[in-house]
Amino acid sequence: MVIAVANQKGGCAKTTTAVNLAAALAKGSRKQGVPPAKVLLVDLDPQGNCATSFGVEKKNIRKTAYDVL
Repeated sequence: MVIAVANQKGGCAKTTTAVNLAAALAKGSRKQGVPPAKVLLVDLDPQGNCATSFGVEKKNIRKTAYDVL
């Protein structure tokens, strides 16, 4: 399954939505019978705020999406 969270407008909660969706999918829900999933969250925004949301300091990141592409 591929889910994209995209919009050209800034400040419309794309990062917040993507981070919370990834966390929810990774956690799963016993109550609803949804098993935990393996999740890959790719942040192509130059600001890289997804990493910050997970406690990663930007100064410690050596490689970027540019290196992968």
